[in-house]
Amino acid sequence: SENSDQENQEETETDEDSSEDSAPNQIKEEDYATEEEAVAAIDDYQVVEQTNTDLGYGIEALSEGAAGHEYISWNEGNWLIKIDFPLDPQYAADEYEDGQSMAEAVVEFLENNILPPPSERGVVTITAFKDHPETTIRWQDGLTVYEIKQETSDPIETLQIAVDYQENKE
Repeated sequence: SENSDQENQEETETDEDSSEDSAPNQIKEEDYATEEEAVAAIDDYQVVEQTNTDLGYGIEALSEGAAGHEYISWNEGNWLIKIDFPLDPQYAADEYEDGQSMAEAVVEFLENNILPPPSERGVVTITAFKDHPETTIRWQDGLTVYEIKQETSDPIETLQIAVDYQENKE
């Protein structure tokens, strides 16, 4: 009967894994002692001061290429959004032609959908390489840092989780 106990435990663990679709489980929260510490935890935040790319809707971004990567970054409110897109299309996520088209899709989505407003800092990091696509959204609200992380080639899916979270909060 020891075996059957173990099997039951394994089944329970599997069940827990499969329930990750519901939004609360997809959002990790980490609390800090002070707001300064929470802000500092979003350490990759920056204000994009030089821009060279128009993404529509009055949003200007900085686009730069380096060693096979196309980097596009811009600010919206207290958010920094960064895309790392392969210059070679064969390595790219299929949903988008290039970094610019992905950036424009994100900007358009955010025109009609509201991300949770960070107190001071929020960062969306999008990696659009086919082998390891990932979108991470981290933002600071008071003493808490929230994080959503998904291995997806379409960042809109991940952004939608943050938008739903914000809508459910209101």
